[in-house]
Amino acid sequence: MRPSEAILQTAREIRLSDQQALFRLAPTPSGFLHTGNLHNFLVNWICARLSQSRVMLRVDDLDQARIRPAYLHALFQNLRDLGLDWDLGPESPDQMATWSQHRRLDLYREKKSCLQKADCMYPCLCSRKDMAEGKPCTCRQRELSEAGAQLLRWRKTATGSEAWNDLVIGPISSAYDTGMVLWRRDDAPAYQLASVTDDLHFGVTHVFRGVDLLPSTAFQLRLMKTPCFSNMQHIRFGHHPLIADSSGRKLSKSAGSQAHPLPCHDAAFRQELFTGFAAWASGIAPSAPIRTLTELQMFFVEKDSAL
Repeated sequence: MRPSEAILQTAREIRLSDQQALFRLAPTPSGFLHTGNLHNFLVNWICARLSQSRVMLRVDDLDQARIRPAYLHALFQNLRDLGLDWDLGPESPDQMATWSQHRRLDLYREKKSCLQKADCMYPCLCSRKDMAEGKPCTCRQRELSEAGAQLLRWRKTATGSEAWNDLVIGPISSAYDTGMVLWRRDDAPAYQLASVTDDLHFGVTHVFRGVDLLPSTAFQLRLMKTPCFSNMQHIRFGHHPLIADSSGRKLSKSAGSQAHPLPCHDAAFRQELFTGFAAWASGIAPSAPIRTLTELQMFFVEKDSAL
């Protein structure tokens, strides 16, 4: 299914169900946004607006060592310049003190304690380099210690995969890393635990993300099946195709994409982004350039009279 078809079908289902849906934008300010980020934001934002749902801005700022004020300020400025709005979350960098993930550390620790009691985690002494080099890990049977911060990994399954009905792909199954890190050595939650806890805390119902995150979604769905997250079975995931640069590489921070602020204040850039997004999502180039978010929404509405 094309992203545009998934957007329209999801919006239609939400409106027919009278569901109070919540989508999210969840950037990590460890670098400037790239065009791939913005395409993903547009998928979530436009589906929320077509379905008359809410959007949350959740800034994932746990990894303070990689976050820079310039990245954070550029993030808010980019969203404002594009006209992307949200209903929940910080309105500016000045409000991050209220909305920071560091304000929710007690929630993460509660989930950590619950997972420990359920014997879902084990302490691991292996380094990231050891794991990357494929060195065998013999820590799985290690007992949890009461003293000191420990790197904690998922223990529950030695091999695993999860199946779900994806909003874009349809029925799918994906394997996940059975040694996923849940708690870091610096006594802070790892991404997987923090993300699922935040989605539960704020009541997120729908998440569109790139296909490169299929294994991450598979693990999060498995984590949601534990008693610690038992009331999260309602959340729906959709995985859209990635966009690539001229050399065919995916646009991502890890690949070094867009190492400087995007010119989102520029009208020509916005037109190129919105028109390109419509073509990418639908497979059909618009008959006229799309200059505003209103015109972009109308492009989708014209494809579905039910909206």
